[in-house]
Amino acid sequence: MITWPLLFLVRVFGQLPVGKGAARLLEAATVPFDAISYLEPCGAVKVCGPRRGRASSSTV
Repeated sequence: MITWPLLFLVRVFGQLPVGKGAARLLEAATVPFDAISYLEPCGAVKVCGPRRGRASSSTV
């Protein structure tokens, strides 16, 4: 059921006039994004404490 809408989106986005420069920009942005995604919970534990960090992560 989900594959047809996804295939439609792939076809639509495949037709957009985006060059290789935009693809390189998105690829370069993944490294800082991954680092932030890793460091965010580490900083939250230091700010809020381990007990509150475990409590908030269990409710997500």
